[in-house]
Amino acid sequence: MADSPYSANPKPLSYNPAEATKLLGKAGFKEVGDDGVLFRVVKEGGQEKRERASFELMHAYLPHNKWATVFKEDAKKVGVEINIKFLEWTTASKLRDELQFDTFAMGWGGDPVPAPRQIFHGAGVLKTGTSNVAGIDHQVLNT
Repeated sequence: MADSPYSANPKPLSYNPAEATKLLGKAGFKEVGDDGVLFRVVKEGGQEKRERASFELMHAYLPHNKWATVFKEDAKKVGVEINIKFLEWTTASKLRDELQFDTFAMGWGGDPVPAPRQIFHGAGVLKTGTSNVAGIDHQVLNT
């Protein structure tokens, strides 16, 4: 794909726990609970409540457990809790279509030319039953 408009040599993201801690602090996650998970205090309905730095990582491909477990352990080191949830594809797909997930790991393959409109176009952003489950809006990306 030497003539592809997409980079054949993407730069890997750096592993930087100190930067992660800094960004979490900027987002207000500065306190640490007894279980080692960061939290921030938010007001909800006039009352203060603890919001934990925690999310669920749903997937439907069992080999994803290998990298997800490494990711979970690295996140734990900076005070973030990740709950890994494996589901059979039919169940995961239904929850995905209904936008009932925190994060959903899945693979996508195919020729990037032409661009896969159904995944990256804002017309499908946060609508059930579309392929744009990540909520990507090309209009926001281009501003």
